[in-house]
Amino acid sequence: MQRPLSPRNVCGRLSASLLFIMFAVADEAAADWDPAVFNPQRAADDVVLPMPCDGSMVFRRVETEWSGVGSDQLVRLGNTAIDEKVALEGAMELAVSGAFGQGSKTRYYLLGKYEVTRQQYQSMMSDACPGELQDRDLPMARLSWFDAVDLAHRYSLWLLKHAKDKLPSEGRLVGYVRLPTEAEWEFAARGGLMLSGSAADFQATIPPMRDQESLNDYVWYNDPKSASDGAPRPIGLKKPNPLGLYDMLGNVDELVLEPFHLRLPSRRHGQTGAYVIRGGSSHTPLGDIRTSWRQEVPYYLNGDTRHNPSTGVRLVVASPVWDKEKSKSIAAEWEGTQAASPRAASQKMPPRSEDQDLPATPPNPHASTQEFDDPRVPALERNLATMTVQLEQCRRDHPNAMVACPRSVSNLGAASLADPRDDLRDLAEHADDLNLKLRLNSLRVTLAAAIESRDEQLAQAAREALRAAGLLCLGAKSDHYQVTLRIPRDEKDFRCGTPQAFPKRCAEIEAEKRNHPDIIASNVRVYAGTIIKLGQTYEASLLEQQHAFLANDLQRRSVTDFLLSVRLAYRQVAQFRHDGKALQEQWYRECKDIEVH
Repeated sequence: MQRPLSPRNVCGRLSASLLFIMFAVADEAAADWDPAVFNPQRAADDVVLPMPCDGSMVFRRVETEWSGVGSDQLVRLGNTAIDEKVALEGAMELAVSGAFGQGSKTRYYLLGKYEVTRQQYQSMMSDACPGELQDRDLPMARLSWFDAVDLAHRYSLWLLKHAKDKLPSEGRLVGYVRLPTEAEWEFAARGGLMLSGSAADFQATIPPMRDQESLNDYVWYNDPKSASDGAPRPIGLKKPNPLGLYDMLGNVDELVLEPFHLRLPSRRHGQTGAYVIRGGSSHTPLGDIRTSWRQEVPYYLNGDTRHNPSTGVRLVVASPVWDKEKSKSIAAEWEGTQAASPRAASQKMPPRSEDQDLPATPPNPHASTQEFDDPRVPALERNLATMTVQLEQCRRDHPNAMVACPRSVSNLGAASLADPRDDLRDLAEHADDLNLKLRLNSLRVTLAAAIESRDEQLAQAAREALRAAGLLCLGAKSDHYQVTLRIPRDEKDFRCGTPQAFPKRCAEIEAEKRNHPDIIASNVRVYAGTIIKLGQTYEASLLEQQHAFLANDLQRRSVTDFLLSVRLAYRQVAQFRHDGKALQEQWYRECKDIEVH
C-alpha cells in the first residue's frame, strides 16, 4: 500500500513540477528563436541586434563613398526606359550617405537582411512574449505606414534601454531604428558599392544573374513558376542580392520613410503625397519586378487607416547628424566645401579696377533709379552662371567630348526654363531703363551662346558614345574568333597534347584558354554598360539624329562592318529604353552573330 504524502512532500513535488514546466516553457521559447528561423542564411559579417523575448534581428552593412563632411554619394536611381511611367519611376540623381564610419574612407548604414517577420513584430508590439506562433518565419504583412513607424520607434526605445552598447555610434551620437529612405532602399536593392565598378549591373533594374539563372531564383512574384497564390513566403528561401540582402524584390512590398513625390526630369515635383511602397510583392507580375518599381498608397481608406495585405517592412539603423561637439568641425569643413563648389565659384566677383568705376554707357537722365523688380532676372542670371561654370568643368574633364556633360547642364537650357531667351527678349522690350535694357540684351546673347555650346557638346558626346558602342560590338566577333578558331588552330600547329609539342607555347595557349572566359565576361559587362548609359543619358530624338549622322558617314566611307555594329547598338539602346531589360549576354551574342553581306 502506497504511503500517503505529507503536506511538505506535496509542496516539494508541486514545486519540482512547476520548475520543470517553467524550464520546458523557457526551452520552447528559446526554440522559437532558433537562428534557422530569424537568420536562415547565416554569414560571418552579419550584424545581429537583440530583441525582446530573447529574440534577434539581423542587419547588413550598406557602405557608401566618403571623403569628408561635405561628401555624399550621388547615384543615378530610377528608370527612364518605360515612357508611361517616367513621372513615377523616372531616373534622377539622388544622394545617399551612411551614418557610421568615423575615420574610414567609407560610411555605412545598417539595413535589415530580411523583411521583419511575424515573430519579430509580435515580440516588439505585444506586452507578453508570443507563444507558439504559426508561420513565425513569414514576413509581417498588412502593415500600415503608422504601424511600421511605431515598430521602429518601440524597437529604438527598447535597444536604447536594454542594449545600447550593441548599437553602432558616431562619436556621442548613438544609432536608432527607422524606416529606410527611398534612396537608401534602392541603392541597396541594386547592390550598392558591390556593383560600383559595373555600370551595366548597377543600372540594370533586376539583380545581376549568372548563366542559367532567372528571376525565379531571386524573387517571389505572381506567376505559376513562383507564387501563383499571391501569398508571402518564408524569409531567406531565394538567393540574395550582392549585398547579402534577401527578398528585396517580391514577397511583400516594403515601406519607406518619406512621402511620395512625382519625378520631374531633374528633380522631385513639389507636391507631397501619401506613403510609398517599394520592390513589389508576390502579387506583382513578373513584368513589373524591378528595383525602380514604386507606388503611392493613401494613408487612409474608407475613414480608417489603410492596411495593404501585401505590405511589410525592413528596418534601418541610422544616427542623428548634428551635435554641439561636432558643430565647429562640421562648420569649418563645410565652409571649405562650399568655397570649392561651382556655385560659390560662380558667385565670386573679380576685383574692381579704376576703369570699372566708369559706366559702360552714358546715364539716361529719364531712366528710373529704382531697381528692376521682375523676379525672372536674378533667376536667369543664376542659371547662366551655374551653366557657365558646369560647361567649363565639363570641357576640362572631357576635352574630347567622349562622355556627355552632366544632365544637370542640359536641364539648364531652354527646355527647363521655357526658353529663357524669349523671356529675356520680352523683358528687354518692356524695360524703361536703358542700362537695364542693354544688360538684358547682353545676357540674352551670352545665354544663347552657352545653350548653343551645350547642345553642340551634347550632340558630339552622343555621337562618340554611339561610335564607342559600335567598336565594342565589333570586339565580340574578335572574341568569338579567338575562342573558336585561333586557339584551336594554335593548339594544332604547336602539337599541344602530343610528345612533339612545344611546351612553352602550349603553356601560354592553355593560360589563354583559362583566362579567356573572364575576359569575355568583362567585355560583356563593359558593352552592356555602354548600351545602358546611352539609353539613360540621352534623349531618344538626340540619339536618332546622331545615329543617322554617324551611319551616313560610315556608309559614305564604305566601313560596312562598323556600320552594322553601330546600327545594332542603336537598336539595342532602343530596346532597353522600351522595356528596361539589360540583356547583357544576348546583346553580346547579337554582336558576335553580325553577318557582313
